[in-house]
Amino acid sequence: MPLVYDVKERQIAYRECKAPLKPDQGAIRLEILVDRTSVEIYGNGGRTYMPVGAIPPDDSPSLGIFTRGDDTRLKSLEVYELRSAWDRPESGPPE
Repeated sequence: MPLVYDVKERQIAYRECKAPLKPDQGAIRLEILVDRTSVEIYGNGGRTYMPVGAIPPDDSPSLGIFTRGDDTRLKSLEVYELRSAWDRPESGPPE
């Protein structure tokens, strides 16, 4: 499922959900948390918050990001994979 930022409308959209997100000093900042059953999108430090229930299909566990309406540059991208809280060793302290 693509996450889309519409420059002209100044809004983000994911699945059936949309939320306003105005640029701050000509840029937007997104923090996206993807879990097994949800996607949480924070825009510009939490000024916009959009939680979406979503179970990604097994054959496509990726997230795409697109813009519409203007030239866009990605300044930085950081991706972190977290270990599951449910996959714990049977004995011994957590790693």
